[in-house]
Amino acid sequence: MHKDKDFLAEQAHRIEAEAEAIRQEVEDAASDPAALEEWIRQSNLIYGGLAAAGLVVVQPFLTVSSLNASAMVCVIAFAVSIPLLAALLVLNRQEEFRHRASKSPLVAVAKAVAQGSAFVGITAAFWHISIVAGIVFLAVGFVAVGVHSSGYTQLEYDSKFRSRFRPGKAPEAKPTSVAQASPNYMRRKSATPNDLYYTNYQKYLPTVRVNQAWDLSTSAGTQTVAVLERLTVPWPRSNRCCRPGCATGSTPCSR
Repeated sequence: MHKDKDFLAEQAHRIEAEAEAIRQEVEDAASDPAALEEWIRQSNLIYGGLAAAGLVVVQPFLTVSSLNASAMVCVIAFAVSIPLLAALLVLNRQEEFRHRASKSPLVAVAKAVAQGSAFVGITAAFWHISIVAGIVFLAVGFVAVGVHSSGYTQLEYDSKFRSRFRPGKAPEAKPTSVAQASPNYMRRKSATPNDLYYTNYQKYLPTVRVNQAWDLSTSAGTQTVAVLERLTVPWPRSNRCCRPGCATGSTPCSR
């Protein structure tokens, strides 16, 4: 009796562990950027194909005055699906631009309604041509969905395959006794002035590297830099007055 309880408990624990592993694999697959990009590309292919098929199928019914039941179902189904498919195509373009998928419940409902109504519309179109063709398309359509789902699940949620591409965990940092660390900046003294006149009106000084010279020395010492003198010479026309208010014959102008 106790052995049976232990066996059942062990089985339940194993099933729970397998379910947790599958859930983790699903989360890893959903968070993979490459898988997300591929899923958006496949969605664009599906939405575009269904919308194009709907436009082709509905065209013959546009010029018919009266429609039977199958044709009416086809037209109504594509009247629902084509606008939704167009909106989903535009949304996929935005998801591709943002590199993330929308998690809105309204978007999930729109995807289901758009694809389901498109499938109903195509089935009704084949049914309008022949009842046997409609039944065959309906049956093979469900088989095709099962084939795609089985293959997709096997590829994306295979733990042995995905484990080869799962990024490894970063090594944990070892604790140290350093309380704080900062860069060791090197500061150098500069004699270049911060005067706005130097920056804006004396741009010729850096041309001769005066700022580098100031870092070495700011004094000329005993060296002679320039000699200035005032020279007074007679004006060539000594009888002319060169200053306002002077009289003729006064002291000549100087220059």
